[in-house]
Amino acid sequence: MLTTIFIDQQLVHSNIGFFEIERIIGVELLISVRVSFESSSISDDISNSIDYSTLSKIVTVESKKSMELLETLGGNIIASIEEIRIPAHQSTWLKIEKKQMLQKGFEASGFGIELSKGYGQ
Repeated sequence: MLTTIFIDQQLVHSNIGFFEIERIIGVELLISVRVSFESSSISDDISNSIDYSTLSKIVTVESKKSMELLETLGGNIIASIEEIRIPAHQSTWLKIEKKQMLQKGFEASGFGIELSKGYGQ
């Protein structure tokens, strides 16, 4: 059975952005993460899964690091999830969305990236 643990739209404040002003004053991001793994049965053993607080903590810790690109942040989050070594880990997907653009002239309801990585189990 395929199981997916997820967090949708965790709000974080981050000093991330290509433009210096974004790294100085920061931006609000909405981060969603889905971690899928194969499980042969349902059990109460958390060592066969990943808990929400661990996912949330990874998002929070990685978001506090100053960097220029959302792609870098996304890659860091995925790498931190991989370090947990979830049994039968199948895939990780994430979406990072800026709540606003600080530069004038951008008109859209959302700005961001989606990344996914499969593990070919």
